[in-house]
Amino acid sequence: MTRTSKGRVSVNSVAINRPVIIKAIVTPRLREELRAELDARQGQLELEMQQLDFQVKRINAAVERESHSGGQGQSGTGAQLSEAYEVSQQLRNERKKREEALAEVDERRQALTGLEDGGEILRGTLEGTVDVELGTAWDDIRAATIVLRDGVVVEIRHGA
Repeated sequence: MTRTSKGRVSVNSVAINRPVIIKAIVTPRLREELRAELDARQGQLELEMQQLDFQVKRINAAVERESHSGGQGQSGTGAQLSEAYEVSQQLRNERKKREEALAEVDERRQALTGLEDGGEILRGTLEGTVDVELGTAWDDIRAATIVLRDGVVVEIRHGA
């Protein structure tokens, strides 16, 4: 930090945020970790689908009881049936989303078998801070990549 001839403060650096790409080198251990992540995701999706199915059955049973009782003595029965139908549809839509996510898990599992040892795969992106000073080459600081092998940083790349 310096002062100009007019008494102003001049700052010669600034901290900025930049993306930090996380990549992993494919190894047998990574393949097992990815398989375990996919298995856990599949189990979670299947559990959610079972819960949604149970909720739909419960709503359908309530609607069935209501329609057999004829809704005698109750006002708004038609509105209640309509609301139950809407909720049931929403639950079915949520189940469909889970089915699509499950299909994606299967696709990712199949892609996993095609990964070759030594190749790099994207594991995620974080945000990091870097100090930019006068004279810094922009291409050297605008992005960074961290490469992992079995959870250990083996390389840090700066630049595009």
